[in-house]
Amino acid sequence: MLSPETGVTLLESLTPPAGYRLDVAVGTSYTLDLAALLAVPTAFALSATTEEAGTAQEQTPLALLEALRRHARSITLFADAARIAVPRNAVSGVLGFLEGSVVPVSAPRGGAFHPKLWLIRFTTDDGVRTHRVLVASRNLTFDRSWDTMVCLEQSDEGQPLPQVAELLHDLMDLPSTARLTPERAENLRGLAESVAAARFGAPSGFDTLRLHPIGFRDTDAGAWPFPESSNRALVMAPFLSPGYVSRVEKSTRELSIVSRADELDRAFDGRDETRRPPAFVINPNLVDDSGEQVLTDLHAKVFVHDVPGSRTHVFAGSANATGAAFGQNTEVLLEMVGPTYKVGVRTWLDEKAPTLRQMLLPHTWSEPVPAQTPAEEALRHLQDAIAKVRVTATVDPESDGWYSVTYAATEPFPPLGAATLEVRPVTVPEWSTISGTDLTLTSRTGLTGLTSFLAVRIGLDGEVSEFVLACDLVNAPDDREDRLLAHLISNPARLVRYLLMLLADQAHDKFDGIAQELERASRAQQRTDLETLPLLEMMLRAAVRYPERLQAVGRLMDVVRNHPELSDESLVDLWDAISVLVPAERAR
Repeated sequence: MLSPETGVTLLESLTPPAGYRLDVAVGTSYTLDLAALLAVPTAFALSATTEEAGTAQEQTPLALLEALRRHARSITLFADAARIAVPRNAVSGVLGFLEGSVVPVSAPRGGAFHPKLWLIRFTTDDGVRTHRVLVASRNLTFDRSWDTMVCLEQSDEGQPLPQVAELLHDLMDLPSTARLTPERAENLRGLAESVAAARFGAPSGFDTLRLHPIGFRDTDAGAWPFPESSNRALVMAPFLSPGYVSRVEKSTRELSIVSRADELDRAFDGRDETRRPPAFVINPNLVDDSGEQVLTDLHAKVFVHDVPGSRTHVFAGSANATGAAFGQNTEVLLEMVGPTYKVGVRTWLDEKAPTLRQMLLPHTWSEPVPAQTPAEEALRHLQDAIAKVRVTATVDPESDGWYSVTYAATEPFPPLGAATLEVRPVTVPEWSTISGTDLTLTSRTGLTGLTSFLAVRIGLDGEVSEFVLACDLVNAPDDREDRLLAHLISNPARLVRYLLMLLADQAHDKFDGIAQELERASRAQQRTDLETLPLLEMMLRAAVRYPERLQAVGRLMDVVRNHPELSDESLVDLWDAISVLVPAERAR
Protein backbone atom coordinates (compact mmCIF):
# COMPACT_ATOMS: atom_id res chain seq x y z
CA MET A 1 0.00 0.00 0.00
CA LEU A 2 1.43 3.36 -1.10
CA SER A 3 4.94 2.01 -1.47
CA PRO A 4 7.36 4.37 -3.30
CA GLU A 5 8.05 1.54 -5.75
CA THR A 6 4.46 1.69 -7.04
CA GLY A 7 4.50 5.36 -7.98
CA VAL A 8 3.03 6.61 -11.26
CA THR A 9 2.40 10.08 -12.63
CA LEU A 10 -0.96 11.55 -13.51
CA LEU A 11 0.07 11.91 -17.16
CA GLU A 12 0.96 8.22 -17.31
CA SER A 13 -2.50 7.40 -15.98
CA LEU A 14 -4.13 9.47 -18.72
CA THR A 15 -2.45 7.56 -21.56
CA PRO A 16 -5.00 5.65 -23.69
CA PRO A 17 -5.01 1.83 -23.73
CA ALA A 18 -3.30 0.19 -26.70
CA GLY A 19 -5.39 0.61 -29.82
CA TYR A 20 -7.57 3.37 -28.34
CA ARG A 21 -7.59 7.15 -28.65
CA LEU A 22 -9.21 9.90 -26.61
CA ASP A 23 -12.90 10.51 -27.26
CA VAL A 24 -13.83 12.87 -24.39
CA ALA A 25 -12.30 13.68 -21.00
CA VAL A 26 -13.57 15.63 -17.99
CA GLY A 27 -11.35 16.59 -15.07
CA THR A 28 -11.65 18.55 -11.83
CA SER A 29 -8.98 20.35 -9.83
CA TYR A 30 -8.77 22.75 -6.91
CA THR A 31 -5.60 24.52 -8.02
CA LEU A 32 -4.71 24.69 -11.70
CA ASP A 33 -1.42 25.39 -13.45
CA LEU A 34 -2.16 26.28 -17.07
CA ALA A 35 1.22 24.89 -18.14
CA ALA A 36 0.29 21.56 -16.54
CA LEU A 37 -2.99 21.61 -18.45
CA LEU A 38 -0.98 22.03 -21.68
CA ALA A 39 0.71 18.70 -20.89
CA VAL A 40 -2.58 16.77 -20.75
CA PRO A 41 -3.21 16.60 -24.54
CA THR A 42 0.33 15.33 -24.93
CA ALA A 43 -0.40 12.46 -22.54
CA PHE A 44 -3.44 11.46 -24.56
CA ALA A 45 -1.37 11.51 -27.76
CA LEU A 46 1.60 9.50 -26.45
CA SER A 47 0.32 6.11 -27.51
CA ALA A 48 -0.70 7.36 -30.96
CA THR A 49 2.50 9.09 -32.00
CA THR A 50 4.31 7.83 -35.09
CA GLU A 51 7.53 9.68 -34.43
CA GLU A 52 10.66 7.60 -34.11
CA ALA A 53 13.75 8.11 -32.03
CA GLY A 54 16.14 10.43 -33.76
CA THR A 55 13.47 12.62 -35.34
CA ALA A 56 14.63 16.10 -36.19
CA GLN A 57 14.43 18.43 -33.24
CA GLU A 58 11.81 20.68 -34.80
CA GLN A 59 9.37 17.77 -35.16
CA THR A 60 8.78 17.66 -31.41
CA PRO A 61 7.08 21.06 -31.05
CA LEU A 62 5.01 20.35 -34.17
CA ALA A 63 3.83 17.05 -32.72
CA LEU A 64 2.93 18.72 -29.44
CA LEU A 65 1.12 21.49 -31.27
CA GLU A 66 -0.93 18.99 -33.25
CA ALA A 67 -1.72 17.00 -30.09
CA LEU A 68 -2.89 20.18 -28.38
CA ARG A 69 -5.03 21.29 -31.31
CA ARG A 70 -6.53 17.84 -31.84
CA HIS A 71 -7.41 17.10 -28.23
CA ALA A 72 -8.22 20.45 -26.65
CA ARG A 73 -11.86 20.43 -27.71
CA SER A 74 -12.30 16.98 -26.18
CA ILE A 75 -10.98 18.00 -22.75
CA THR A 76 -12.98 19.96 -20.17
CA LEU A 77 -11.40 20.92 -16.84
CA PHE A 78 -13.49 22.30 -13.96
CA ALA A 79 -11.32 24.29 -11.53
CA ASP A 80 -11.88 26.47 -8.49
CA ALA A 81 -12.35 29.97 -9.89
CA ALA A 82 -9.98 31.51 -7.32
CA ARG A 83 -7.13 29.00 -7.68
CA ILE A 84 -5.95 29.24 -11.29
CA ALA A 85 -2.26 30.13 -11.10
CA VAL A 86 -0.69 32.94 -13.12
CA PRO A 87 1.72 31.53 -15.75
CA ARG A 88 5.34 32.29 -14.90
CA ASN A 89 6.06 33.82 -18.29
CA ALA A 90 3.94 35.85 -20.68
CA VAL A 91 2.43 33.25 -23.00
CA SER A 92 1.55 34.06 -26.60
CA GLY A 93 -0.71 32.03 -28.82
CA VAL A 94 -0.62 28.51 -27.47
CA LEU A 95 -2.96 29.10 -24.50
CA GLY A 96 -5.61 30.19 -26.97
CA PHE A 97 -6.22 26.54 -27.84
CA LEU A 98 -7.03 25.73 -24.20
CA GLU A 99 -9.20 28.65 -23.10
CA GLY A 100 -12.45 26.84 -23.86
CA SER A 101 -11.28 23.80 -21.89
CA VAL A 102 -11.15 25.67 -18.56
CA VAL A 103 -14.45 26.07 -16.68
CA PRO A 104 -14.04 28.11 -13.46
CA VAL A 105 -16.53 27.13 -10.74
CA SER A 106 -17.27 27.82 -7.08
CA ALA A 107 -18.46 25.43 -4.37
CA PRO A 108 -22.25 25.73 -3.84
CA ARG A 109 -21.90 25.66 -0.04
CA GLY A 110 -19.35 28.50 0.11
CA GLY A 111 -16.17 26.48 0.68
CA ALA A 112 -13.55 25.33 -1.80
CA PHE A 113 -14.25 23.51 -5.06
CA HIS A 114 -11.81 20.76 -4.12
CA PRO A 115 -12.40 17.46 -6.04
CA LYS A 116 -9.64 15.77 -8.04
CA LEU A 117 -11.20 13.40 -10.53
CA TRP A 118 -10.84 12.44 -14.20
CA LEU A 119 -13.48 10.64 -16.23
CA ILE A 120 -12.29 9.59 -19.67
CA ARG A 121 -13.87 7.78 -22.58
CA PHE A 122 -11.58 6.19 -25.16
CA THR A 123 -12.58 4.79 -28.54
CA THR A 124 -11.10 2.75 -31.37
CA ASP A 125 -11.36 3.52 -35.07
CA ASP A 126 -14.10 0.85 -35.18
CA GLY A 127 -16.17 2.70 -32.58
CA VAL A 128 -15.47 0.41 -29.60
CA ARG A 129 -15.63 2.45 -26.38
CA THR A 130 -14.15 2.04 -22.93
CA HIS A 131 -14.10 4.27 -19.83
CA ARG A 132 -11.57 5.09 -17.15
CA VAL A 133 -12.14 6.84 -13.80
CA LEU A 134 -9.25 8.39 -11.86
CA VAL A 135 -9.94 9.44 -8.26
CA ALA A 136 -6.97 11.32 -6.85
CA SER A 137 -5.65 13.74 -4.29
CA ARG A 138 -3.53 15.34 -7.02
CA ASN A 139 -4.25 18.82 -8.40
CA LEU A 140 -3.34 19.67 -11.97
CA THR A 141 -0.07 21.38 -11.04
CA PHE A 142 3.65 20.59 -10.96
CA ASP A 143 3.78 20.37 -7.17
CA ARG A 144 6.27 17.76 -5.94
CA SER A 145 4.32 15.91 -3.29
CA TRP A 146 3.15 12.46 -2.25
CA ASP A 147 -0.36 11.95 -3.60
CA THR A 148 -2.77 9.07 -4.06
CA MET A 149 -4.63 8.02 -7.17
CA VAL A 150 -7.00 5.14 -7.82
CA CYS A 151 -7.45 4.08 -11.45
CA LEU A 152 -10.66 2.22 -12.32
CA GLU A 153 -10.87 0.61 -15.75
CA GLN A 154 -14.09 -0.50 -17.39
CA SER A 155 -14.56 -4.27 -17.04
CA ASP A 156 -17.41 -6.62 -17.91
CA GLU A 157 -16.75 -8.42 -14.62
CA GLY A 158 -16.84 -5.18 -12.63
CA GLN A 159 -19.63 -3.28 -10.94
CA PRO A 160 -21.59 -0.15 -11.90
CA LEU A 161 -20.75 3.25 -10.42
CA PRO A 162 -23.96 5.24 -10.94
CA GLN A 163 -22.61 8.08 -8.81
CA VAL A 164 -20.17 8.99 -11.63
CA ALA A 165 -22.98 9.94 -14.02
CA GLU A 166 -24.77 11.79 -11.22
CA LEU A 167 -21.59 13.75 -10.49
CA LEU A 168 -21.31 14.81 -14.15
CA HIS A 169 -24.86 16.13 -14.12
CA ASP A 170 -24.14 18.00 -10.87
CA LEU A 171 -21.06 19.58 -12.46
CA MET A 172 -23.12 20.85 -15.38
CA ASP A 173 -25.73 22.22 -12.97
CA LEU A 174 -23.27 24.37 -11.03
CA PRO A 175 -24.38 28.01 -11.40
CA SER A 176 -20.98 29.20 -12.60
CA THR A 177 -20.68 26.93 -15.66
CA ALA A 178 -21.86 29.51 -18.18
CA ARG A 179 -18.57 29.09 -20.10
CA LEU A 180 -19.63 25.60 -21.20
CA THR A 181 -20.32 25.77 -24.93
CA PRO A 182 -23.27 23.80 -26.32
CA GLU A 183 -20.79 21.40 -27.95
CA ARG A 184 -18.99 20.71 -24.66
CA ALA A 185 -22.26 20.39 -22.74
CA GLU A 186 -23.48 17.84 -25.29
CA ASN A 187 -20.20 15.90 -24.93
CA LEU A 188 -20.67 15.78 -21.15
CA ARG A 189 -24.27 14.64 -21.43
CA GLY A 190 -23.20 11.89 -23.81
CA LEU A 191 -20.40 10.88 -21.48
CA ALA A 192 -22.81 10.72 -18.53
CA GLU A 193 -25.12 8.47 -20.55
CA SER A 194 -22.40 6.06 -21.65
CA VAL A 195 -20.62 5.83 -18.28
CA ALA A 196 -23.93 5.07 -16.54
CA ALA A 197 -23.99 1.76 -18.41
CA ALA A 198 -20.33 0.93 -17.71
CA ARG A 199 -18.96 -1.41 -15.05
CA PHE A 200 -15.61 -0.98 -13.32
CA GLY A 201 -13.24 -3.49 -11.78
CA ALA A 202 -12.15 -2.97 -8.16
CA PRO A 203 -8.44 -2.62 -7.31
CA SER A 204 -6.61 -5.69 -6.01
CA GLY A 205 -7.70 -6.63 -2.50
CA PHE A 206 -11.14 -5.00 -2.74
CA ASP A 207 -14.52 -6.36 -3.80
CA THR A 208 -16.91 -3.41 -3.41
CA LEU A 209 -16.80 0.17 -4.74
CA ARG A 210 -18.83 3.31 -4.10
CA LEU A 211 -18.14 6.91 -5.15
CA HIS A 212 -19.06 9.69 -2.71
CA PRO A 213 -19.58 13.12 -4.35
CA ILE A 214 -19.77 15.63 -1.48
CA GLY A 215 -21.19 19.15 -1.56
CA PHE A 216 -22.04 19.44 -5.26
CA ARG A 217 -25.47 20.88 -4.38
CA ASP A 218 -26.25 23.79 -2.06
CA THR A 219 -28.93 21.65 -0.42
CA ASP A 220 -26.42 19.00 0.67
CA ALA A 221 -26.22 18.64 4.44
CA GLY A 222 -22.98 17.91 6.26
CA ALA A 223 -21.66 14.67 4.79
CA TRP A 224 -20.01 11.91 6.80
CA PRO A 225 -19.30 8.85 4.63
CA PHE A 226 -17.25 6.97 7.24
CA PRO A 227 -18.42 4.08 9.47
CA GLU A 228 -19.95 5.22 12.74
CA SER A 229 -17.82 2.73 14.66
CA SER A 230 -14.61 0.83 13.95
CA ASN A 231 -12.02 -1.29 15.70
CA ARG A 232 -9.07 0.57 14.19
CA ALA A 233 -8.73 3.66 12.01
CA LEU A 234 -5.91 5.25 10.04
CA VAL A 235 -6.22 8.87 8.93
CA MET A 236 -3.73 10.26 6.40
CA ALA A 237 -4.21 13.88 5.32
CA PRO A 238 -2.04 16.99 5.02
CA PHE A 239 -4.58 19.15 6.86
CA LEU A 240 -6.37 18.41 10.15
CA SER A 241 -8.94 20.13 12.34
CA PRO A 242 -9.56 19.36 16.04
CA GLY A 243 -13.29 18.86 15.44
CA TYR A 244 -12.72 16.17 12.80
CA VAL A 245 -10.08 14.40 14.91
CA SER A 246 -12.36 14.39 17.97
CA ARG A 247 -15.23 12.85 16.00
CA VAL A 248 -13.05 10.06 14.61
CA GLU A 249 -11.55 9.33 18.03
CA LYS A 250 -15.03 8.85 19.49
CA SER A 251 -15.95 6.33 16.79
CA THR A 252 -12.89 4.04 16.93
CA ARG A 253 -10.99 2.12 19.57
CA GLU A 254 -7.53 2.65 18.04
CA LEU A 255 -6.49 5.64 15.90
CA SER A 256 -3.26 6.36 13.99
CA ILE A 257 -2.64 9.62 12.08
CA VAL A 258 -0.28 10.58 9.28
CA SER A 259 -0.04 14.29 8.52
CA ARG A 260 2.31 17.26 8.32
CA ALA A 261 4.22 18.15 11.47
CA ASP A 262 2.75 21.66 11.85
CA GLU A 263 -0.80 20.38 11.35
CA LEU A 264 -0.36 17.70 13.99
CA ASP A 265 0.97 20.24 16.48
CA ARG A 266 -1.99 22.58 15.92
CA ALA A 267 -4.66 19.86 15.94
CA PHE A 268 -3.53 18.48 19.31
CA ASP A 269 -2.47 21.74 20.93
CA GLY A 270 -3.27 21.79 24.63
CA ARG A 271 -3.67 18.03 24.92
CA ASP A 272 -1.30 16.01 27.08
CA GLU A 273 1.03 13.81 24.99
CA THR A 274 -0.23 10.69 26.75
CA ARG A 275 -3.68 11.41 25.29
CA ARG A 276 -2.45 11.89 21.74
CA PRO A 277 -2.75 9.03 19.21
CA PRO A 278 0.27 7.53 17.40
CA ALA A 279 1.24 10.16 14.81
CA PHE A 280 3.62 9.97 11.87
CA VAL A 281 5.15 12.27 9.25
CA ILE A 282 6.76 11.56 5.88
CA ASN A 283 10.46 10.79 6.21
CA PRO A 284 12.23 13.86 4.69
CA ASN A 285 15.33 11.80 3.85
CA LEU A 286 13.80 9.25 1.49
CA VAL A 287 15.99 8.48 -1.53
CA ASP A 288 15.46 6.35 -4.61
CA ASP A 289 17.76 3.65 -6.02
CA SER A 290 20.05 6.27 -7.55
CA GLY A 291 20.44 8.11 -4.25
CA GLU A 292 18.30 11.07 -5.36
CA GLN A 293 15.90 12.58 -2.84
CA VAL A 294 12.30 11.64 -3.58
CA LEU A 295 9.13 13.61 -2.86
CA THR A 296 8.72 14.58 0.78
CA ASP A 297 5.63 16.81 1.02
CA LEU A 298 2.47 14.92 2.02
CA HIS A 299 -0.64 15.66 -0.03
CA ALA A 300 -2.35 12.25 0.01
CA LYS A 301 -5.77 11.78 1.61
CA VAL A 302 -6.64 8.24 2.75
CA PHE A 303 -8.99 7.03 5.49
CA VAL A 304 -8.89 3.37 6.58
CA HIS A 305 -11.51 1.89 8.93
CA ASP A 306 -11.47 -1.72 10.18
CA VAL A 307 -15.04 -2.59 11.15
CA PRO A 308 -16.50 -5.64 12.94
CA GLY A 309 -16.80 -8.70 10.74
CA SER A 310 -13.18 -8.48 9.50
CA ARG A 311 -14.05 -5.94 6.81
CA THR A 312 -12.18 -2.76 6.01
CA HIS A 313 -13.45 0.41 4.35
CA VAL A 314 -10.77 2.48 2.60
CA PHE A 315 -11.62 5.99 1.39
CA ALA A 316 -9.31 7.82 -1.03
CA GLY A 317 -9.75 11.09 -2.87
CA SER A 318 -9.69 14.82 -2.30
CA ALA A 319 -11.04 15.44 1.21
CA ASN A 320 -8.79 16.53 4.05
CA ALA A 321 -9.42 15.58 7.68
CA THR A 322 -11.20 18.86 8.41
CA GLY A 323 -14.68 20.06 9.17
CA ALA A 324 -14.68 22.25 6.06
CA ALA A 325 -14.11 19.23 3.81
CA PHE A 326 -17.43 17.68 4.87
CA GLY A 327 -19.44 20.77 5.73
CA GLN A 328 -18.59 23.41 3.10
CA ASN A 329 -16.35 22.12 0.33
CA THR A 330 -17.05 20.19 -2.84
CA GLU A 331 -15.14 16.88 -2.64
CA VAL A 332 -14.95 13.37 -4.08
CA LEU A 333 -14.04 10.21 -2.15
CA LEU A 334 -13.93 6.66 -3.47
CA GLU A 335 -14.91 3.99 -0.94
CA MET A 336 -13.32 0.56 -1.44
CA VAL A 337 -14.23 -2.39 0.79
CA GLY A 338 -12.26 -5.59 1.28
CA PRO A 339 -11.21 -8.17 3.86
CA THR A 340 -9.24 -6.75 6.78
CA TYR A 341 -6.44 -9.28 6.45
CA LYS A 342 -5.70 -7.92 2.97
CA VAL A 343 -6.30 -4.16 3.28
CA GLY A 344 -6.71 -3.40 6.98
CA VAL A 345 -4.91 -0.74 9.01
CA ARG A 346 -2.14 -3.12 10.06
CA THR A 347 -1.29 -3.93 6.44
CA TRP A 348 -0.73 -0.22 5.82
CA LEU A 349 1.51 0.16 8.87
CA ASP A 350 3.39 -3.14 8.65
CA GLU A 351 7.08 -2.32 9.21
CA LYS A 352 8.26 -5.60 7.66
CA ALA A 353 6.53 -5.17 4.29
CA PRO A 354 7.03 -2.58 1.50
CA THR A 355 4.11 -0.45 2.64
CA LEU A 356 3.32 3.07 3.76
CA ARG A 357 5.16 2.54 7.07
CA GLN A 358 8.56 2.50 5.32
CA MET A 359 7.99 6.11 4.30
CA LEU A 360 7.14 7.33 7.80
CA LEU A 361 8.83 8.60 10.95
CA PRO A 362 7.17 9.03 14.35
CA HIS A 363 6.20 12.66 14.87
CA THR A 364 8.15 14.70 17.39
CA TRP A 365 5.69 17.06 19.09
CA SER A 366 6.48 20.81 19.16
CA GLU A 367 4.79 24.09 20.00
CA PRO A 368 2.24 25.00 17.30
CA VAL A 369 2.73 27.91 14.92
CA PRO A 370 -0.16 29.86 13.27
CA ALA A 371 -1.32 28.46 9.94
CA GLN A 372 -1.82 31.91 8.39
CA THR A 373 -1.06 35.51 9.20
CA PRO A 374 -4.07 37.87 9.43
CA ALA A 375 -3.00 39.46 6.13
CA GLU A 376 -2.81 36.07 4.38
CA GLU A 377 -6.25 35.12 5.64
CA ALA A 378 -7.73 38.47 4.55
CA LEU A 379 -6.20 38.07 1.07
CA ARG A 380 -7.61 34.56 0.74
CA HIS A 381 -11.15 35.77 1.52
CA LEU A 382 -10.76 38.72 -0.89
CA GLN A 383 -9.44 36.43 -3.62
CA ASP A 384 -12.41 34.08 -3.20
CA ALA A 385 -14.84 37.02 -3.43
CA ILE A 386 -13.18 38.53 -6.53
CA ALA A 387 -13.19 35.15 -8.29
CA LYS A 388 -16.99 34.98 -8.03
CA VAL A 389 -17.38 38.14 -10.16
CA ARG A 390 -17.99 37.43 -13.83
CA VAL A 391 -15.70 39.32 -16.22
CA THR A 392 -16.08 39.65 -20.00
CA ALA A 393 -13.30 40.24 -22.50
CA THR A 394 -14.77 41.96 -25.58
CA VAL A 395 -12.68 41.96 -28.76
CA ASP A 396 -12.87 44.79 -31.32
CA PRO A 397 -10.82 44.51 -34.54
CA GLU A 398 -8.86 47.57 -35.64
CA SER A 399 -8.03 48.73 -39.14
CA ASP A 400 -4.34 47.80 -38.92
CA GLY A 401 -5.02 44.12 -38.14
CA TRP A 402 -4.61 44.51 -34.38
CA TYR A 403 -7.33 44.18 -31.75
CA SER A 404 -8.64 46.18 -28.84
CA VAL A 405 -9.72 43.96 -25.91
CA THR A 406 -11.81 45.42 -23.10
CA TYR A 407 -11.97 43.50 -19.81
CA ALA A 408 -15.00 44.54 -17.76
CA ALA A 409 -16.62 43.13 -14.63
CA THR A 410 -20.38 42.59 -14.83
CA GLU A 411 -20.75 43.73 -11.20
CA PRO A 412 -18.62 45.65 -8.67
CA PHE A 413 -15.70 43.92 -7.02
CA PRO A 414 -15.87 43.54 -3.22
CA PRO A 415 -14.44 46.52 -1.25
CA LEU A 416 -10.65 46.37 -1.20
CA GLY A 417 -10.14 48.16 2.10
CA ALA A 418 -6.40 48.62 2.55
CA ALA A 419 -5.57 46.08 -0.16
CA THR A 420 -4.19 46.96 -3.61
CA LEU A 421 -5.43 45.47 -6.87
CA GLU A 422 -3.58 45.09 -10.18
CA VAL A 423 -4.54 43.22 -13.34
CA ARG A 424 -3.08 42.31 -16.73
CA PRO A 425 -3.86 39.90 -19.57
CA VAL A 426 -1.56 36.89 -19.12
CA THR A 427 0.03 37.67 -22.50
CA VAL A 428 1.10 41.13 -21.30
CA PRO A 429 3.96 41.53 -18.78
CA GLU A 430 2.94 44.96 -17.36
CA TRP A 431 0.43 45.28 -14.50
CA SER A 432 -2.28 47.96 -14.40
CA THR A 433 -3.56 49.33 -11.10
CA ILE A 434 -7.32 49.26 -10.50
CA SER A 435 -8.82 51.81 -8.12
CA GLY A 436 -12.20 51.31 -6.53
CA THR A 437 -14.46 48.36 -7.20
CA ASP A 438 -15.16 48.78 -10.93
CA LEU A 439 -12.94 46.79 -13.30
CA THR A 440 -12.42 48.14 -16.80
CA LEU A 441 -9.16 47.54 -18.67
CA THR A 442 -8.47 47.96 -22.38
CA SER A 443 -5.49 46.27 -24.01
CA ARG A 444 -4.29 46.58 -27.60
CA THR A 445 -2.75 43.42 -29.01
CA GLY A 446 -2.06 41.29 -32.03
CA LEU A 447 -3.76 37.97 -32.71
CA THR A 448 -1.46 35.93 -30.47
CA GLY A 449 -2.07 38.28 -27.54
CA LEU A 450 -5.84 37.72 -27.52
CA THR A 451 -6.69 35.90 -24.31
CA SER A 452 -9.58 35.31 -21.95
CA PHE A 453 -7.17 34.80 -19.05
CA LEU A 454 -6.78 37.91 -16.88
CA ALA A 455 -4.08 37.84 -14.21
CA VAL A 456 -5.00 39.44 -10.87
CA ARG A 457 -2.59 40.54 -8.12
CA ILE A 458 -3.78 41.70 -4.71
CA GLY A 459 -1.54 42.89 -1.90
CA LEU A 460 -1.97 43.68 1.78
CA ASP A 461 0.56 44.44 4.54
CA GLY A 462 3.48 43.06 2.57
CA GLU A 463 1.65 39.88 1.51
CA VAL A 464 0.83 39.30 -2.18
CA SER A 465 -1.53 36.83 -3.86
CA GLU A 466 -1.85 36.23 -7.61
CA PHE A 467 -4.38 34.22 -9.60
CA VAL A 468 -6.11 34.12 -12.99
CA LEU A 469 -9.68 35.05 -13.81
CA ALA A 470 -11.04 33.02 -16.72
CA CYS A 471 -13.17 35.62 -18.52
CA ASP A 472 -15.89 35.23 -21.14
CA LEU A 473 -14.28 36.01 -24.52
CA VAL A 474 -16.74 37.92 -26.72
CA ASN A 475 -16.46 38.65 -30.47
CA ALA A 476 -13.19 36.75 -31.00
CA PRO A 477 -12.38 35.98 -34.67
CA ASP A 478 -14.18 32.84 -35.85
CA ASP A 479 -10.99 31.49 -37.41
CA ARG A 480 -8.81 32.40 -34.44
CA GLU A 481 -7.47 28.89 -33.81
CA ASP A 482 -6.55 28.33 -37.46
CA ARG A 483 -4.76 31.67 -37.61
CA LEU A 484 -2.97 30.93 -34.34
CA LEU A 485 -1.80 27.65 -35.80
CA ALA A 486 -0.52 29.38 -38.94
CA HIS A 487 1.38 31.87 -36.81
CA LEU A 488 2.94 29.18 -34.63
CA ILE A 489 4.04 27.15 -37.65
CA SER A 490 5.71 30.34 -38.90
CA ASN A 491 7.43 29.15 -42.10
CA PRO A 492 6.85 26.92 -45.17
CA ALA A 493 9.13 24.09 -44.02
CA ARG A 494 7.24 23.66 -40.78
CA LEU A 495 3.93 23.99 -42.58
CA VAL A 496 4.70 21.10 -44.92
CA ARG A 497 5.96 18.89 -42.11
CA TYR A 498 2.83 19.71 -40.12
CA LEU A 499 0.68 18.67 -43.07
CA LEU A 500 2.60 15.40 -43.37
CA MET A 501 1.99 14.65 -39.72
CA LEU A 502 -1.67 15.65 -39.98
CA LEU A 503 -2.20 13.29 -42.91
CA ALA A 504 -0.23 10.33 -41.56
CA ASP A 505 -2.26 7.16 -41.16
CA GLN A 506 -0.95 6.06 -37.79
CA ALA A 507 -2.71 2.71 -37.76
CA HIS A 508 -1.50 1.63 -41.22
CA ASP A 509 1.73 3.54 -41.80
CA LYS A 510 3.43 1.94 -38.79
CA PHE A 511 3.65 -1.28 -40.83
CA ASP A 512 3.89 0.31 -44.28
CA GLY A 513 7.51 0.34 -45.42
CA ILE A 514 6.87 2.75 -48.29
CA ALA A 515 5.07 5.22 -46.02
CA GLN A 516 7.84 5.01 -43.46
CA GLU A 517 10.43 5.68 -46.15
CA LEU A 518 8.45 8.69 -47.38
CA GLU A 519 8.31 10.13 -43.86
CA ARG A 520 12.03 9.59 -43.32
CA ALA A 521 12.75 11.29 -46.65
CA SER A 522 10.60 14.28 -45.74
CA ARG A 523 12.38 14.72 -42.43
CA ALA A 524 15.72 14.73 -44.23
CA GLN A 525 14.70 17.55 -46.55
CA GLN A 526 16.63 20.76 -46.06
CA ARG A 527 14.08 22.83 -47.91
CA THR A 528 10.42 22.78 -48.92
CA ASP A 529 10.62 20.99 -52.28
CA LEU A 530 7.12 19.89 -53.23
CA GLU A 531 8.42 17.74 -56.09
CA THR A 532 10.16 15.37 -53.68
CA LEU A 533 7.83 15.53 -50.66
CA PRO A 534 5.09 12.87 -50.33
CA LEU A 535 2.22 15.31 -49.78
CA LEU A 536 0.32 14.20 -52.88
CA GLU A 537 0.49 10.51 -51.93
CA MET A 538 -0.56 11.17 -48.34
CA MET A 539 -3.44 13.44 -49.33
CA LEU A 540 -4.75 10.80 -51.72
CA ARG A 541 -4.44 8.08 -49.07
CA ALA A 542 -6.31 10.26 -46.56
CA ALA A 543 -9.04 11.01 -49.11
CA VAL A 544 -9.66 7.28 -49.48
CA ARG A 545 -9.23 6.10 -45.88
CA TYR A 546 -10.17 9.05 -43.67
CA PRO A 547 -11.58 11.93 -45.77
CA GLU A 548 -12.62 13.76 -42.58
CA ARG A 549 -8.94 14.45 -41.89
CA LEU A 550 -8.88 16.73 -44.90
CA GLN A 551 -11.26 19.09 -43.11
CA ALA A 552 -8.40 20.18 -40.85
CA VAL A 553 -6.13 20.54 -43.88
CA GLY A 554 -8.77 22.62 -45.63
CA ARG A 555 -9.15 25.01 -42.69
CA LEU A 556 -5.40 25.45 -42.52
CA MET A 557 -5.09 26.02 -46.27
CA ASP A 558 -7.77 28.73 -46.08
CA VAL A 559 -5.48 30.56 -43.68
CA VAL A 560 -2.39 29.89 -45.83
CA ARG A 561 -4.03 31.66 -48.78
CA ASN A 562 -4.07 34.84 -46.68
CA HIS A 563 -0.50 34.40 -45.43
CA PRO A 564 1.81 34.20 -48.48
CA GLU A 565 4.85 34.03 -46.23
CA LEU A 566 3.85 30.49 -45.25
CA SER A 567 3.74 28.92 -48.69
CA ASP A 568 3.94 29.29 -52.44
CA GLU A 569 1.41 28.85 -55.22
CA SER A 570 2.37 25.23 -55.87
CA LEU A 571 1.19 24.14 -52.41
CA VAL A 572 -2.16 25.91 -52.84
CA ASP A 573 -2.53 24.45 -56.34
CA LEU A 574 -1.84 20.98 -54.97
CA TRP A 575 -4.56 21.36 -52.36
CA ASP A 576 -7.04 22.72 -54.90
CA ALA A 577 -6.46 19.65 -57.08
CA ILE A 578 -6.90 17.21 -54.19
CA SER A 579 -9.96 18.93 -52.68
CA VAL A 580 -11.87 18.21 -55.90
CA LEU A 581 -11.65 14.50 -55.04
CA VAL A 582 -13.14 15.00 -51.58
CA PRO A 583 -16.95 14.76 -51.17
CA ALA A 584 -18.52 18.19 -51.36
CA GLU A 585 -19.62 18.26 -47.73
CA ARG A 586 -16.04 17.55 -46.62
CA ALA A 587 -14.12 19.88 -48.92
CA ARG A 588 -13.23 23.46 -48.06
